[in-house]
Amino acid sequence: MTVADRRAPAPDGCRTSAALELDRDRFRDLVVDALERIGEPHAG
Repeated sequence: MTVADRRAPAPDGCRTSAALELDRDRFRDLVVDALERIGEPHAG
């Protein structure tokens, strides 16, 4: 079950948030970068 409180601005003490939009290009770049880093050897 999902509950949404769409009051704006959030009441004092509110410690939660949710993404309502997605920057697809930026998200793709983030995922590609993370996958590339997985393949890099670790220094040490």
